[in-house]
Amino acid sequence: MTLDTIFSRFNAHRFIAHRSSSLKRNLLLFVFGICATLALPPVFAFPFLVPAFAGLLWLSRSAQTRRRAFFDGWWWGFGHYTTSLYWMCIALLTDPAQFGWLIPFTLIGLNGLIALYPACAMAAWHYMRPAQAKWQPLVFAALWCAMEWLRGHLLTGFPWNLAGYGWAFSDSMSQSVSVIGIYGLTFVTVLAAASFSGGRKQAGAMVAVLIMMVLAGAWRLQQAGQAEFVPNVELRLVQANINQEEKWSPARERMVFSRYVQLSRAPAKTPITHIIWPETAVPFLISDDSALAIRALGQLAPESGALITGVLRAEGVGASLRVWNSVEVFTKRGVEARYDKHHLVPFGEYVPFRAILPKFVVPVGNLDLSDGPGPRLLDIPGAPSASPLVCYEAIFPHEAVAKDTQPGWLLNVTNDAWFGRSSGPYQHFHMARLRAIEQGLPLVRAANTGISAVIDGYGRVIASAPLGQTTVVDSELPMPLHNSTIYGGTGDRYFLLLISTILLLPFYFKIRSVF
Repeated sequence: MTLDTIFSRFNAHRFIAHRSSSLKRNLLLFVFGICATLALPPVFAFPFLVPAFAGLLWLSRSAQTRRRAFFDGWWWGFGHYTTSLYWMCIALLTDPAQFGWLIPFTLIGLNGLIALYPACAMAAWHYMRPAQAKWQPLVFAALWCAMEWLRGHLLTGFPWNLAGYGWAFSDSMSQSVSVIGIYGLTFVTVLAAASFSGGRKQAGAMVAVLIMMVLAGAWRLQQAGQAEFVPNVELRLVQANINQEEKWSPARERMVFSRYVQLSRAPAKTPITHIIWPETAVPFLISDDSALAIRALGQLAPESGALITGVLRAEGVGASLRVWNSVEVFTKRGVEARYDKHHLVPFGEYVPFRAILPKFVVPVGNLDLSDGPGPRLLDIPGAPSASPLVCYEAIFPHEAVAKDTQPGWLLNVTNDAWFGRSSGPYQHFHMARLRAIEQGLPLVRAANTGISAVIDGYGRVIASAPLGQTTVVDSELPMPLHNSTIYGGTGDRYFLLLISTILLLPFYFKIRSVF
């Protein structure tokens, strides 16, 4: 039974047809947006994607003007983003006296701005939708995903919570991103959900497609067998579980550092070769003048390996001071390699247009972090080279691996303590996990408060530590897949070609109707 049949039985068009029912219409759209949130981590109630997208497509048919269609998309997006990104406000509660006033601006203002993407998608849909109902879900899904791709690239990009992540609970279904990437999986997901707004044949056909994708993924996993591991590499991920309120407190600096040291030196079943600390784990600035600190960190490195840790790295003094969010590799000899985060968080690590916003208060204060030169390999003594991803960088599929490089693994260090015990850390974990499947590379993820994990190139969790636990994760390093993935070689090239081709259909129909 499709949504058209269900809604017609309840005379639902009467519910939203009259002018005085605009409030009811907006509320219904808001609820549809919430349905999309329920399908995402950590709830994973993926059947809610059907009312989320089929309901939006069904309701869009009654939009009489492009303006109405625009606000249809905006109210849907506002419901979705305020409920799926609410955790951004938790970061402001680390110092509520200073930043608490920003909560309504973040919850309503920022999410209202992000909701402009679905709003623009629906405005364009109102103009481009085909007259033939059978083509409408296809064009709708293509237009929606084109806007999602833009969301992931424009204004530095923010591809958080794409609909395709609703399948992250299924290892079998997740295998599809090795071919089509997360944007391709999002397209299939939106198309399948939207097809329920039309005929039974369309919905049935898309259910069959989904079943085949699950079966193909299960076959791929069966063929994969057990994970293979890099010889003579034993990892220890340190999850110190430091509260954000304590992390940069001068009075707690010794406690923070001592906890990392104690966990790093705790007994292990097998000798550890590489110790990995999370993003900004070192509770003080590291500069070229920090000889004692560098020596102390180097002494923590195992004899045959290295200590890999997130640090805040500084150069210069006074007005010339520059600070980077970095990953540094320490051995007994000192700093062996370094990576500077290049994709910084707007209004979190730097302030765009600071010159015209001199009084704007943000957590980074009056100093913007500097950005690094871009993706690169990180050479690690005693282990394969890694592609480093600092926190936020793990959500960008096109930046997971530097061009013309062949890393042996993905290294993701992060500090999710900003978001407490919310849905944010779970969403972040599953997005990072799908980068491993896309590239066919193991992912090693060290998170301050969790979720820390070692994941193989098929996205299978080898070892992990849950959110909010003070512990270590000891594991071997999985080998990369023997053959590179299709997505790893092509990226979003074929996705963009497919979407562009589909979006030509409305113009083809219009031209054909003239002749």
